[in-house]
Amino acid sequence: MLPYFMYKKIVEIKTIQVTPKIEADYDGLYEISESGLRLL
Repeated sequence: MLPYFMYKKIVEIKTIQVTPKIEADYDGLYEISESGLRLL
C-alpha cells in the first residue's frame, strides 16, 4: 500500500516541476505561429 502513495506523491512533484517548462514551450510555439501569420 505504501508504494502506491509514494508513487502518487512522486507524480505530483514531477508534474509541478514539468508544468512550467511545458507552458514555456507552448508560449514559444504561440509566438512563432503569430510571427508566421504576420508574414502571410
